[in-house]
Amino acid sequence: MHADILDGVSNFVAEADLLRHRLNQNEGRRNIGGVDLHVFDTKSALPKRLARFQVFNSIKLECIGHFIENTFGNFQSLGRKFVYFVFRLEETRKRDEDRHDGRRQNVRTKVSRGFVAPEKSEEKKKDAKAQAAENERAGIFRLRRSAAPDRFFRHDAICSQALREHKPVITRAFVLAAGMGTRLRPLTDALPKPLVPIFQKPLITFALDHLIDAGVNSFVINTHRLPELFAAFFARNTYAEHPVTLVHEPDLLETGGGIKNAEPLFASEPFLTYSGDILTDVDLRPLIDEHFRRGNDVTLALRETGLGADIAFADGKVIDIANRLGIAGRYDFANIAVWSPTVFRRIPPAQKISFIPVVTEWIKENGRIGGVILNDGKWFNVGSVRQYLDLHRTLAAEKWKPHYVRMPEWPLAVARNARVHPTAQVLGCSVVGENCWVDSEAKLVDTILWPGAQIASRSVLENCIVRTHRTAAGTLHDAIV
Repeated sequence: MHADILDGVSNFVAEADLLRHRLNQNEGRRNIGGVDLHVFDTKSALPKRLARFQVFNSIKLECIGHFIENTFGNFQSLGRKFVYFVFRLEETRKRDEDRHDGRRQNVRTKVSRGFVAPEKSEEKKKDAKAQAAENERAGIFRLRRSAAPDRFFRHDAICSQALREHKPVITRAFVLAAGMGTRLRPLTDALPKPLVPIFQKPLITFALDHLIDAGVNSFVINTHRLPELFAAFFARNTYAEHPVTLVHEPDLLETGGGIKNAEPLFASEPFLTYSGDILTDVDLRPLIDEHFRRGNDVTLALRETGLGADIAFADGKVIDIANRLGIAGRYDFANIAVWSPTVFRRIPPAQKISFIPVVTEWIKENGRIGGVILNDGKWFNVGSVRQYLDLHRTLAAEKWKPHYVRMPEWPLAVARNARVHPTAQVLGCSVVGENCWVDSEAKLVDTILWPGAQIASRSVLENCIVRTHRTAAGTLHDAIV
């Protein structure tokens, strides 16, 4: 190999090791590797972490990249010299007044396309005027007390990562699961509505997965009917390795009373509320951002659902709910909201009360009640048997899956341990749950079987729901067994 190339390689290795050694020695200081970093004053727009080695890491990477590129590009003609960028360091006579030890000398950095090269002793002997003229001709920049050259920041990915805007995160959520489920009866006679299965997955788990995706890592869930089934489902007091606290309400307290009842678990932090009987994939980020940006007391998720229009909304503010102040509404409440802890002072303790009168009184007193219209994505309210079946039809027809669901096998039409006779037919959006048995020549059309259901031979079921451990036989249409 040509001598110039070998010299260049050895110099590069030596200088890279020197730079690494000085970076390690000077971590957190203002002089790194002998280069004065006064230009990166923390009062500038650049954040501190950019001042700490982000740019120098990019320089080292650039050096290595150019070295490899030039090496392979000129492999067939080893006689050529590598074209590379050089950082040349020149010591000045003045002491660095910014250093605490006062021993290191000021350093001027010459930016000239590339590596850190050792300084020649002849350059030190030049007078200041001649050196300045040479620097000007060579296009050399001095970093101290001046803006850094544009080419210094050519690594856009690294710089943009350092400058990424900080987003506020809410880490606690109150999931409402204490409803009676009256409209979903008789499905909810033996199973709380938040636990009804959607293609083998309990409804409430969609809410939990969605909240985890938004940054929540701790849950409070209120219960009323059949609390032992919630206790069994959350037997380890966790979900997806996140803590879950169940708060039982012997007497139903509704939304406002339920929030007040959970006050000791939320301390002084903002929190999300999320209804455990909806399934949606709306983006929660705009809701959270709006709450903090405006400094709201409450921020409601609003949507045009076609089911209701109780919320009057104008200029980013909720101005009436349910026409209590005489202002007609246009939007429905999407059953998701962000609350500041100031709400606890406005709800009377141990009382059954909705959030509507609480928020309406707050509006009258000029409270900061905001809202965000979330019309994107899907939004399902599982409030009736018909809506429950329609949800399965939509999921099957559109093959829709929320982005936050991590189960690769979901939606699962037939459970792995279910038994379906080879002559049986499972059609449409039909679901066969765990430990089910579908006997010979049976036919299921848009029919949901909960765990342990049994279907007799030659039975025909269309638009039916067979509940846990029930048996169905014969020809049935639009039936609940």
